[in-house]
Amino acid sequence: MKDFLDIIATQGAYLVPRADTPVFQEAYNDQFAAALEMQLYAVVVEQTCRTAMYHSAADEWPMGYTPKEIKEKRKVELEAQEELEGATSNDESDNDDGKYKEGNGIIGAVSRRNTVAASNRPRRPRRSRQAEWLPTPPMSAESPPGTLNRSKRRRVIEEDEEGKKRLAKNHVSSTKKIPAAAGESSRVQLQFCFRRRDKMKSVVLIITAALAGATPLDKRQGTLGGLMGYKAKAPASTKNIDPQFNKDAVRQIIRWGPYTLYGSGAKRPSGFRLDPNGDGFNEMLGGICTDCMILSGSTFLTYENETVADIGSGVYNHHVFVGDIGKSSKNYFSCGKRAALPNGVTSVMPGMSAPKAVPSHVKRQFPGGMPIAQIFGSGDDGGAIQYAVKGADNKIGFYVAPKDVIFSSSEFINYRKEEQKVYITFDLEFMKGKPEGWRDAAMGAMAATGCGGIAFIPPANQSTTLKSPAFTATTAGTIYNAQAHLHDGGIAVQLLLNGKMVCNSQAHYGGEKGTTSVGGEKWETIQGYDRCGAIEVNKGDQIVVESTYDLVKHRLRPGAVDHSMGAEAMAMMGFVFAEKV
Repeated sequence: MKDFLDIIATQGAYLVPRADTPVFQEAYNDQFAAALEMQLYAVVVEQTCRTAMYHSAADEWPMGYTPKEIKEKRKVELEAQEELEGATSNDESDNDDGKYKEGNGIIGAVSRRNTVAASNRPRRPRRSRQAEWLPTPPMSAESPPGTLNRSKRRRVIEEDEEGKKRLAKNHVSSTKKIPAAAGESSRVQLQFCFRRRDKMKSVVLIITAALAGATPLDKRQGTLGGLMGYKAKAPASTKNIDPQFNKDAVRQIIRWGPYTLYGSGAKRPSGFRLDPNGDGFNEMLGGICTDCMILSGSTFLTYENETVADIGSGVYNHHVFVGDIGKSSKNYFSCGKRAALPNGVTSVMPGMSAPKAVPSHVKRQFPGGMPIAQIFGSGDDGGAIQYAVKGADNKIGFYVAPKDVIFSSSEFINYRKEEQKVYITFDLEFMKGKPEGWRDAAMGAMAATGCGGIAFIPPANQSTTLKSPAFTATTAGTIYNAQAHLHDGGIAVQLLLNGKMVCNSQAHYGGEKGTTSVGGEKWETIQGYDRCGAIEVNKGDQIVVESTYDLVKHRLRPGAVDHSMGAEAMAMMGFVFAEKV
């Protein structure tokens, strides 16, 4: 990566597309920079791996186009060296087999340029490596030639000397972590690259898939990016049960697994996780309906015998995110600033954690390069996301189109010392097709911290209340099934519509499945919330979110190893929103 600044000048805006919404803009800027740096670092790592594997051919051929004969020749050479036997089994460093090339996520976020087959492609003159495999954005008729446009962008970067020095410094610190091509044995380089690249795969996958750009509901995009290279995981079992909301609906209990949860304090494989003792899983899920209208969905964990795995048996559900890749989401409420936090409340910014706190949930707010809309999901509180209203004929649901793909990102924490095997389990109710007269609804949330970061650390041994700045409704519609999303220590979340309280969702703790002992101290976790009725909203209405935490009544979630560590807090109101017809 000889010319780091040039990549930012010519490709930076296309690696991590910006969202079109003002909501969370303050936090988005920081996340954009962090995501861009990670994408560029992934390119550096990948090209270093190619140099270690293919030597000079890595410069002569761009990523994805190394001829088959060169790859086979190099493989024979490596197999002939006994000391490299362990490295040859992971020969994917050119991405030509499609696995990591697809999973990387960078290519999928931007347009591709046409190329000829590698076997017929003439060799180009050897040039310095600068990630030439990165796709070039399409040019309009008014665009200047590529070289002039590139020079103009470079001049803009060079004018900002302070920014240039800062970027150069970051580049140096990143490249120091990567062994140089010269002076290192092939074995050392390859082993390093494989380890580093495996770490990058999961991180980049989550970055490109975790959140959608804010575009109109139901606008669909044909290219789903790198995720489409992965095969959907088939369910371990599917069982039909009686529907709850509509007699004509189908209701299924679907399970995937088993997934291994390492024991508390055990050494874990490298990979992206939000809790240092968590085990994360990110994948496409098969066996879920398409061309269907989802009425309700909930997630929980079970054992092989189908009994529930919960905190009573030492398993904590940190989060499960279930999204529809191919469907964009829309922000129905906007705001321009974040909340002023009360005295004693510590904000947790992206990539940071407060003292005695595990990493922040803010890391989940990655900018989305491809369309993805959340369908449902949960934490250990386990509340279902309901689009339908029991006993009411509201005729709304979340529509999944025939070609959409379902993606799941989850993380679980095992508080026991021994390994446990669990199954991710969905309780899903849906209507086949898109019934006439039904409206497509969307899932949404507003935080008591306002726009920006959503995680914070409440003050110990006292009660505190957070109150957001006003959110403004951008569309007329109805809020259905609003309910709180808190972490342990939270008491309630309220919604105030134009100054009047319209929803008060209280948290419910403990019970047989929500109580355990950690470090000799009783721990009760949230098991559910009060759900609110329909709330009519007009365009321009002002909504304030208010929440209370009381660490005298309920402790923060303890760490799985150091039980004195407390997790961060969140205070959100989740809901389903349907636009007025």
